Amino acid sequence: MIDIKCEYRREVYRGQDFFKHYCKVCPNIQQATITEDTITCPHLKYYESYRPKRRKPLEQGKPGTQATIPRGSY
Repeated sequence: MIDIKCEYRREVYRGQDFFKHYCKVCPNIQQATITEDTITCPHLKYYESYRPKRRKPLEQGKPGTQATIPRGSY
């Protein structure tokens, strides 16, 4: 399964309001590109949390590449 992980905070994005809980208080927030709907940060990367027995085509990015997550509310 492909997930998104913040390499700086070592937290995994699981659909929660990641921006509010982690990104907003991160000292590296100035490195992030924040738009109205999304946040792109060099510390947010795709990673493979486990390998299923049957491989599906990658619907998301490849592990190790930069990821974009929804920003959510303030």
